[in-house]
Amino acid sequence: MSTNEDDDPDFEVSHPSSSDTPATSTVAAAADGNITTTSIPVLTQQLRRPRSQPAAPAATNRPPPPDEEGWTRVLTRTTKEDFCGPTPEGPTFIATETTSPLEFFLQFFPPSLFRDIAKWTSDLLTTKNEEVTSEEEIRAWFGIRIIIGIVKLPATMQYWSDHPGLKNELIAKTMTRRRFNTISTYLQCADPARRPATRHDRKKQPMFPVQPIWDAVIRNCLRCYNPGKSLALDEAMIQYKGYRSRVRKFWMPLKPTRCGFKVYTLADTHGYIVNMMMHPPKDGDDPTKIVDIVMKVTQPIHGRFHVIYTDKFYTSVLACKRLLNKETYMTGAVKSNSLHLPIDLSPNANKNPDHHQEIKDLAKAPRGTFLMRQNGQLTSTVWKDTKVLQLLSTAEQPFRQPSDTLARRTKEGNEQQRSLKQYPAPPQAVNYTKHMGGVDRADQFRSYYTCNRKSQTWWKKILYFLVDVARVNAYLCFKHFRDLPEAPQAQQLSSDESSSNSHDSDDDDDAPATAGSKYMTSSHADFTMDLGTLLIAGYCHGNKISRPSAFQPVPSRNGPEHKSVKMSNTTRMCAWCNRVGRRCEKGGKVATRSGCRACNVMLCSAKKNDCFIRYHSMEWTELQTESDTDDE
Repeated sequence: MSTNEDDDPDFEVSHPSSSDTPATSTVAAAADGNITTTSIPVLTQQLRRPRSQPAAPAATNRPPPPDEEGWTRVLTRTTKEDFCGPTPEGPTFIATETTSPLEFFLQFFPPSLFRDIAKWTSDLLTTKNEEVTSEEEIRAWFGIRIIIGIVKLPATMQYWSDHPGLKNELIAKTMTRRRFNTISTYLQCADPARRPATRHDRKKQPMFPVQPIWDAVIRNCLRCYNPGKSLALDEAMIQYKGYRSRVRKFWMPLKPTRCGFKVYTLADTHGYIVNMMMHPPKDGDDPTKIVDIVMKVTQPIHGRFHVIYTDKFYTSVLACKRLLNKETYMTGAVKSNSLHLPIDLSPNANKNPDHHQEIKDLAKAPRGTFLMRQNGQLTSTVWKDTKVLQLLSTAEQPFRQPSDTLARRTKEGNEQQRSLKQYPAPPQAVNYTKHMGGVDRADQFRSYYTCNRKSQTWWKKILYFLVDVARVNAYLCFKHFRDLPEAPQAQQLSSDESSSNSHDSDDDDDAPATAGSKYMTSSHADFTMDLGTLLIAGYCHGNKISRPSAFQPVPSRNGPEHKSVKMSNTTRMCAWCNRVGRRCEKGGKVATRSGCRACNVMLCSAKKNDCFIRYHSMEWTELQTESDTDDE
């Protein structure tokens, strides 16, 4: 109820007196819930009456009966169950300070997906008379895509440019530009043998080209994380401006991404995406009504008494009641013309002929003014902030505590600059403001180093989106362990959790060797770069680099490329002999034609010296220390 009076001379706000028996009992019930006297007028304000009329008898001052929808002005305390979801909040697997970014990423994008993509792509390459691919090459291709997301250039071909200011040596030596474009063209993320045969089937299964990846990523997002009590439901946009998609494309001018595919997303307050759903086709089996979409997206977390925060697009009385039946609470902004809302809070003159002008005048009221109605567990609140906001909730009490305030920067009186001030707000508005931004935070993380690139193949935009979701969720899990007050004990990733998913078999065997605690000091950018580098993992089928690189042995996960081979027709200085100070019989520097193509360094062959073995047995930290010492 409102605590502020307007300047209308014909009306006054009447507060209940001690002789008003029904109103006094309502206030007493509120006092049992630690409601202070300052909030009593908010709870007990009566309908306005003209100043010229005398006060009515006490018997007629009782609150009006509930309206036809069941909403009443008499506010009573509701019962709210405690949250009973799995604990503790955070990742369900165990990691240590030596767990690499790739191991986090493989929890969401398992190695079996790389094997399947390599198999399906090879089948298509065979029909096009192209060289078949392998799991290592597909992993390297995804690694290049992730590095391209952090090292941005105007055009993809410039990463292989001859210009020293543009060329990326890691990408250029990993894969040739022609091979990269070939894989990009013929990449397959679904089994071609199961492709829908008829046009009707293709309309019912529009996500078929990327369905296996979509299912695996969502399944692992649910498996690898215990979300907290508060979750946000909103849409995420995948940018696409083409006209060949089987998935419906939306135009939303008020969104940062105005044109593309709509993904209904459930995320926690940190930005971790728990579940998501592509907008369903008209002829498909998935529900198309908003209430049904809300129920399907939130289905995995029903029965735990989570609180779902939504905006006006999703919030309705029907959605609140259906979620409450599934032991899930809901709080969200709601449209003023939504069905089954309180009639006396409507600004529509036809619905609310007696009080519609008062609701419209609320826009001129001081900031912090609010009105509240109750219908069992449901509460409807109209609150004046910058604009009038109407909220619907099954999770909050219909009473405002003195500590329920929101900070706003405003100017009052003769103030020259805006200053931070606290304004009263109902608990619905306080918690809605605090927890509603989970999906927006996830979008923010994805936008930093996205691997998304312009493409006319619509399903590849969805593939890049899924890679970004796996990358961001992996980083948030990594950040969770990094920010723990005490470092976790040395344990391996939980193989029991991984074995519950058929796509996660043999994950531990494919995990790369880690390089110490340097990962737990990584920023988001460092995490992304390490992830791309570890996916490439020494794969070397690109262009030869004319000049020697730094003394960093490339990780030999794709080990066959680390061989002592002939590197040049002319003799060049051995990198290891030069480092240890070895000289030839005549006193000059040792020269050789052999070396390691993966590391791009000249090294004496095994028949002549042990330079090749010694160089690859050294840790990079030792080599870097020696290099820094030599530079000094």
